[in-house]
Amino acid sequence: MSPTSAVDPTASTPSKRCAIVGAGACGLACARWALAYAFRPVVIERRQNLGGLWRYTDDPLPDELATVMSCTVTNSSKELTAFSDFPPDSQLPNYMRHDKMLAYLAAYARHHNLEQYIQFGQKVTKICRSPNYAETGQWTVQWENEGNGEQIEDIFHCVLVAIGHHAKPNWPNWEGMAKFGGKIIHSHDFRRISPDMEQKVNVVVGASDSAADMAVELSRVSKEVLLSTRRGFWVLRKCAEKGLPVDSVLTTRFSALLSRYAPRRFNEWRRVRFFQKGLDHAMYGIMPDISPLISQFFTVNDELPVRMLSGMVTVKPDIGHFTENGIVWADGTRTDQVDNVLLGTGYRFDFTLIERGQLLICSTDQSSDNGTATMAQLYKHMFPLGSSDWNTLAIVGIVQPTGSKLCVAEMQARLFFAVQCGQCKLPSTDEMRAELAKTRPQGPMRHAHEVDYIGYMDDLAALVGCAPSLWRLLCRLRLRLFRAVLFGPNVSYVYRLGGPHQWAGAEQAVLNVQERMRHCLRTRECRRMESNESTAIDGMALTMLTIGLITAIFIVPIAFITPSPFASSSAAFKFKHRCGNGRRMNCRKQLGPASRFLPPRGAVFFLTPSSLAVPPFSAHFWHFYRRLTPRPRPRQFDLAGRSNWAQNPPQIEHTGKMMKGDE
Repeated sequence: MSPTSAVDPTASTPSKRCAIVGAGACGLACARWALAYAFRPVVIERRQNLGGLWRYTDDPLPDELATVMSCTVTNSSKELTAFSDFPPDSQLPNYMRHDKMLAYLAAYARHHNLEQYIQFGQKVTKICRSPNYAETGQWTVQWENEGNGEQIEDIFHCVLVAIGHHAKPNWPNWEGMAKFGGKIIHSHDFRRISPDMEQKVNVVVGASDSAADMAVELSRVSKEVLLSTRRGFWVLRKCAEKGLPVDSVLTTRFSALLSRYAPRRFNEWRRVRFFQKGLDHAMYGIMPDISPLISQFFTVNDELPVRMLSGMVTVKPDIGHFTENGIVWADGTRTDQVDNVLLGTGYRFDFTLIERGQLLICSTDQSSDNGTATMAQLYKHMFPLGSSDWNTLAIVGIVQPTGSKLCVAEMQARLFFAVQCGQCKLPSTDEMRAELAKTRPQGPMRHAHEVDYIGYMDDLAALVGCAPSLWRLLCRLRLRLFRAVLFGPNVSYVYRLGGPHQWAGAEQAVLNVQERMRHCLRTRECRRMESNESTAIDGMALTMLTIGLITAIFIVPIAFITPSPFASSSAAFKFKHRCGNGRRMNCRKQLGPASRFLPPRGAVFFLTPSSLAVPPFSAHFWHFYRRLTPRPRPRQFDLAGRSNWAQNPPQIEHTGKMMKGDE
């Protein structure tokens, strides 16, 4: 759609209007939920097409715009990337290349008819409070039509800034950079390998996903690739056991519950063990010097360990300083000939667009890897404290989750519009500030906006009122859905099972996740060969069943028998226990063959499965057990009298009744 045919944002409409800056993945999610909450979205996009950075181009872009590399593939699988009401096609690969990801976003926009609300070729120049902000909470937005230079200004009820944080590249400052004779570029400007990088010595700086991708791509054509990292990094492979996407195995609600309630040391040991299982990070020289609980981020790349193993990528420490033609590393070693340096050092937050940077001031941290880290004072990583009196402005998409950012942006949009409609009330400014102080990261500030995917999604969903309830599913005997929600991947569809804007197709989407993941891999018919897998599973099931039966029959009745020195033997044998079926039976008859383990004297306190199980089952179970088990012969004792009680216990009949001599 051209700018001339865009919808006029000043047109009269009965609904409130919301300005959305950016038509990328986050902006499309915001527009979709604006319509769901009866807001009229006005999406202002600088490019001529939707998709944001997922629209690859070889053309140079302004510093404010970014695009993916030609080799970029999503780091999260398609099911954990999909929006909550738009499951991906089963034919799509589990990890989508940038062109397939763009096609998915375009299909999502067509499905919800979003293009009519997007104004392309428009550059937002200023966002500020409107003159009557104190009474209405409205905002003034100014933008420029880059086609004809026309300046436009309008007032909106609320504003969502959904341009992400890939606007300002983070350029480190090392000694001697100015006199270095080679070429230094940032991943922001890297599209594909250029001819001047082939058969050269290329240095890649950083431990981000972009840095790993550049190192792998350059290793195919370079003379030598050196990967510089200051603190090391964890490597996570996309392919898990049995070939499933690794995030579908790791990002489960069961794993999240285990991490939440298990001891800290256990969680740290579990994560380190998982990362070390596929790759000995210390042997490869990339073992991080920070706990995986402080920094939950990892570098997702399958090829990097193989390139390092084959010597095509060599790990180096941090850069000490540059020379005219080379680099002196932090450990004192040096590389005299370096042709190109590629920086994968991330981006900085930039909010000068909003009230010239005065509303949202970022804190800085000079201890960041290869540069300065910034942290924005945002409640729930989206609401600025400076406008918390109305909360009609939010930043969407700068949070850095361990899972997909698309699903997080969608949940942020849901929360934002729930607040605007009065369905959710946020705390006061002081309470927000106190919560931010509590949740401040323990480590360096560069981890300030890193969040656990499931924990953050559940936190926002609880405010919206759409958090999934495992207890409700269990009480309603929705066992298949319960198992999928608890042990399956935490897809966004689970947040549409109930609450506001419940989706009728959510249950089926959750149940069919595994089928959609496997369907795209079945491109060739083949005979499934018999393996030891099924035998192992059957053997495991049989073993568990056997252990359960042994426990129920023998161990449970015996484990709760405790002798007491304060009660007489007579009292022990006369102790009665009311069974689940209402009949009164003495303890020896209740225990059956297990009665041989009773002590000769002392009170008996026991708890049998009969008192725990359903009454009809307990009666039939013990009756069946006694029928199959041979009764022991009664022991014969020579009763000499009461004075010789300890040496000569009283004789007990087979029925468990007392002899007449011990009444």
